[in-house]
Amino acid sequence: MNLTDGFRDVVQPHLAPREGEIARQATFKYLQLARAEAPQHPHRVYYVFPTVTAPQVLVLPSRQRTWQIAAAALGALLVLLFILRLVS
Repeated sequence: MNLTDGFRDVVQPHLAPREGEIARQATFKYLQLARAEAPQHPHRVYYVFPTVTAPQVLVLPSRQRTWQIAAAALGALLVLLFILRLVS
């Protein structure tokens, strides 16, 4: 999901162009959003961002799920290294 397109249309008229400008970058100090967790989906976190047309929802894994994924990846890597060690 790319939120920059909607925000660019809102913010761009307020940015004064500078001489020799090649590209623009803006940092938002305040962005209104909502964070929600549903009991039916304990491993997901929902973030709702306002855009020009309609709210956009970004679904991310919870912190616990992120650690579980990292542990599984590390475990798979260790098993692979162990198997390679046995073969050689």
